[in-house]
Amino acid sequence: MRDIDPFSLRLEGVAPVRAAFRDVATPYHPWTDDNGCNELGDDGYEDLVLKFKVKEIAEALKKALSMPEDEVRSNRSMVCDR
Repeated sequence: MRDIDPFSLRLEGVAPVRAAFRDVATPYHPWTDDNGCNELGDDGYEDLVLKFKVKEIAEALKKALSMPEDEVRSNRSMVCDR
């Protein structure tokens, strides 16, 4: 994974503002329709952590999904934030 240049990655055309390699989470399994979070902590494997500007991601997703602005804002809670 360290062969990846994190700043070469894009999410709907938006570049990350920060990146780090660290062990932050255990994958949630089985994946369900809830938010996919658990309290298990790290799993011993290094993860690639990317941080984006919320406004830039919201604008990109709004364009990509043709979503109204209020719907984009309401769906921000779908992501685990630790």
